[in-house]
Amino acid sequence: MADSAPPFALYNPALLPPEVLLSEFTARRPLLERLLEIVRSNIDGAPVQHVILVGRRGMGKTTLLCAVSASIVTAPEGSPNAELRKLWQPVIFDEESRRIGDLADFWLECIRQWEAATHPESISPSRVDALLDLPADVIEDRSREEFLKLVDQSARRAILLIDKINDIFAAISDHESLMRLRSFLMADSRVMIIGAATQWFSHVTNVDKPFFEFFREFELKALNLEEMRECLRGVAEARRDQQVLDALEQRSQSIEALHILTGGNPRLIRTFCRLLNEGMHGELQQQLQRLVDDYTPYHKAMIDALPGQQQRVLDAIALHWNPCEVAAVAHRTRLPSNQVSAQIRALTKAGLVTEVAALATQKKKSYMLADRFSNIHYLMRHGRTGRRRMHWFVTTLRALFDDDHFAEAAARTARLSAQSDGTYSEDAMAIAHSSLDVAGNEFARRALFDRLAGSREFDAEVDPDFTEAEAVCLPKPSLCDSLPVLSAWANQHPDDQRTMTFLHNAWIAYARVTGSAQALSLLQAQPESIQQMLETLSDVFQSHLNRDHLHRIAPERRAVVLRFLDRLADVDR
Repeated sequence: MADSAPPFALYNPALLPPEVLLSEFTARRPLLERLLEIVRSNIDGAPVQHVILVGRRGMGKTTLLCAVSASIVTAPEGSPNAELRKLWQPVIFDEESRRIGDLADFWLECIRQWEAATHPESISPSRVDALLDLPADVIEDRSREEFLKLVDQSARRAILLIDKINDIFAAISDHESLMRLRSFLMADSRVMIIGAATQWFSHVTNVDKPFFEFFREFELKALNLEEMRECLRGVAEARRDQQVLDALEQRSQSIEALHILTGGNPRLIRTFCRLLNEGMHGELQQQLQRLVDDYTPYHKAMIDALPGQQQRVLDAIALHWNPCEVAAVAHRTRLPSNQVSAQIRALTKAGLVTEVAALATQKKKSYMLADRFSNIHYLMRHGRTGRRRMHWFVTTLRALFDDDHFAEAAARTARLSAQSDGTYSEDAMAIAHSSLDVAGNEFARRALFDRLAGSREFDAEVDPDFTEAEAVCLPKPSLCDSLPVLSAWANQHPDDQRTMTFLHNAWIAYARVTGSAQALSLLQAQPESIQQMLETLSDVFQSHLNRDHLHRIAPERRAVVLRFLDRLADVDR
């Protein structure tokens, strides 16, 4: 990335220079052109078509409003938008404006924002100061007249670009005031509104409200894979970021994984674009932690805005990680299934939860969070600590990098963790083992193993033969073929407790994927010596299938079996 590249403005795109914002604005370019065409069609003296944009947080509403403004104010002579620059003055409202309590306050805010847009460097007193001294019964009319006088003096018309317009309507609240605002906007062609909201709200959806069917509506949905590629390409080209451009050309699988990770959320895509560029040049664990810290305010605001029951349902789905059915969510939340179904429908409509295509063997629908990073973020902040926490870090890492870069990044991060206090760190081994777990193919596992085995921090801690066995068997799809090999190898090293621990974990992982019946069948097909070595696991699988089997187990082994059964508690028998 070039030294002169501006910082990523993830939460306030208005801070970007207009030319930079437009150079990076690619994925929603067709919608931007449609909005500009609506502006062109709003002829002076005729009724104006007003617009509202609806999309959950991070979908690019604020950026789109800024792009409309930038497209007009920076339009060069001879360009399609040059005429718009002569006819219209964009006015961007502060996203968090809290000065509006009634319709008079709305017109006062229009004056403030007009002055800021047309004379940004002025230190002269605002016209609002004098208006504030007027009696309450005349201030609304006089403020509106003063605003329109400013518009007329400019010989242009005003486009009010209002983020969180639902908050402004809620603040005005009074039905008669909203009716007066509607009547004005229908009759006076000098003012056009393009508003944005995070969700549909009663002022535009309720037939009894003044603004029902008033706006032309556009819903901003998550970017599809091709749109995400265009978004990444636009940002990378604008910032002369060759690393991201190379990834787009050479690492299609990583880009597809990134789409799953972000769920097509434009803000998350830009966030990971920054990490793709910076991550290979610094301490990845710190970079990802910074990403999580940056994402936390957005994620917290998203959760806090939900009703209580929806928060509970979202919590259950997020902590489950894998797709889960309504019955499982109802069990975890202790809510009736019909209430859970209603809340899941609301969360799905809001774009926070997505329905997962059912397998041929499944009859019921399953659900998960719409983007994997929101789920990873939730687990990192609300799930278990220790090794599990490192697993979410490594899962994110795997989605970002190809096989070789992933191995390099994971090994380097593990080494840095091992060196953090001058001795071996528990985090280092957690990163190493989780990296082997999510590597996904033999090349990535071999590359990672080679880098770990050649590092002095791990030579004393990881038996190379054990690590090699782990590297071979961990990917879940190949467990059926790998478990007999690993079991035979472990049978020759009966005193290696860590090997036995890993072997038990591998069999439990296989049972979680295939079910206890399949795992028991595979175990019973092994040589007798291996069955004897894994007798406890045989009891675990049989007890999971039939709890009466527990009574046949010797008391001294029953406690061990119960601990393993806890790890199969949420798996179908």
